[in-house]
Amino acid sequence: RNDEELSKLLGAVTIANGGVLPNIHQVLLPKKSGKDKGEIGSASQEF
Repeated sequence: RNDEELSKLLGAVTIANGGVLPNIHQVLLPKKSGKDKGEIGSASQEF
């Protein structure tokens, strides 16, 4: 953050896909019930 040379070099640079990966802790996710196993179109939270 405080490196002047690095700031000058990368001042106008945009890093493509440079964000963070989405991650939700398993404790915060809703509990899966046994009857939802065959649900079609459900998105996975695993990355």
